[in-house]
Amino acid sequence: MRVLLAETIKRTSVGSVYQSSLCPVFFNCSGSKSSRLWMRGPLFDAADYETSRKLGLELLSNIEMRRYTMIEVAARVLERIGDGPTFLSFDIDFVDPAYAPGTGTPEVGGVTSWEVQQLLRGLRGAHFVAFDLVEVLPSYDPAQVTALLAANVAYEMLSLVAAKKRLHHA
Repeated sequence: MRVLLAETIKRTSVGSVYQSSLCPVFFNCSGSKSSRLWMRGPLFDAADYETSRKLGLELLSNIEMRRYTMIEVAARVLERIGDGPTFLSFDIDFVDPAYAPGTGTPEVGGVTSWEVQQLLRGLRGAHFVAFDLVEVLPSYDPAQVTALLAANVAYEMLSLVAAKKRLHHA
């Protein structure tokens, strides 16, 4: 699915094929039920929001997202993606550089590491079939704070799959 998007959207940043998304993107593989938690930072083009919407992504801006707890945001994502097979692309730039400094495109105003855990744990029950975790840059992470968070994000992702299997077999 990422390959199709890479061909659909002109790459504008080293950060992502999603026009420097700085966010997690949830792709429901069975239709246009995808969500994009749009973080913060500059837009590259006036059409950035519209381009995502044309691709079928629901957008939740940083300002909108901050009106809710991460559990509520997760519930909104779960409602949108339904029970179809889903791919989660997690950009570490979603996290504030105070918690994840080791990235090539840091942007202040991001979520905390605790909020990331709450968001991911709130997605329990989703049918995830694939994940990726991008933008971790070890050369900018001398204290390995970002690497530790990235490892935890990967652990949480795998835990979602294990929890789903456990629920399915119970």
